[in-house]
Amino acid sequence: MFTLAAACSACTPPAASFNLLDWTFWQSAFALVAIIVSVGPYIVSLFKKGLLVAEVYERISVTHVLGNPNVNLHIAVRNIGGKPIRIRSMTLSIVLPDQNTMVLGMKTYARQNNPQLIFSSQVLKPGEEEFYNFTFFNVFSRHEDIQYRELTNDFIADLREKRSHEPDMQKLVHVSNELLVRAETIMNRHFRWMGGDNHCTLNIETEATGAKKKFRFGSSSLLVTSKFRFLLMESDIALLKSYNKEFSHGLGILQFDSNIQRPVFVERILEGNRVT
Repeated sequence: MFTLAAACSACTPPAASFNLLDWTFWQSAFALVAIIVSVGPYIVSLFKKGLLVAEVYERISVTHVLGNPNVNLHIAVRNIGGKPIRIRSMTLSIVLPDQNTMVLGMKTYARQNNPQLIFSSQVLKPGEEEFYNFTFFNVFSRHEDIQYRELTNDFIADLREKRSHEPDMQKLVHVSNELLVRAETIMNRHFRWMGGDNHCTLNIETEATGAKKKFRFGSSSLLVTSKFRFLLMESDIALLKSYNKEFSHGLGILQFDSNIQRPVFVERILEGNRVT
């Protein structure tokens, strides 16, 4: 007798069998895993922002120009994120031993032994790493710049006049005592270095690139900070102040020679890093 149950059983397809020994199945599974492994990191990177890591090298150069503090840092910067990132600016905040703070801006940079260039901004691609020598210093105010240009002009005129009366071209000529006093007064007014621990905070302002602003939510800027300190000895201060011994023939004012007016090299001591 034909029943409804028999009819339903006749219409139901047989259950599919799963065989762990089926090599075709494992080939497909392995191919799927290989695709996930190869494409996965790229997909993840699409959702990662640019992220900068900065490492300040151990040796720091400390010097000054007519008392105006200068710091040279060798920094390795690397983008460990998934998007290009732009370095917009850097500042170096230094808490001096007397607890006063000075902030130096980064104005010039160089790659390896290349000449110094004026810094505008730099873009790092994902995974890209660069090594720079950054120079931090304060630009003279308008009034200070006028004083400095007047001093250099007077030095040039005085040295030329003295040279015109000196037949021996190998002999150094010296500026007048009045000009020397003016130069030393400016140096003493701007000189900030002192013996003791100098606590530094390197602030690097970065910005994500490549995204249209209308699709951004919140700020695209990140502030990368690195904290370290260095110690200046009293002998280091004496060396820096001795620059004025060469002022009389224009060295340190009209031209600079690091072999004569030597910078002080100090060791960087790390204190911490942060990204905000």
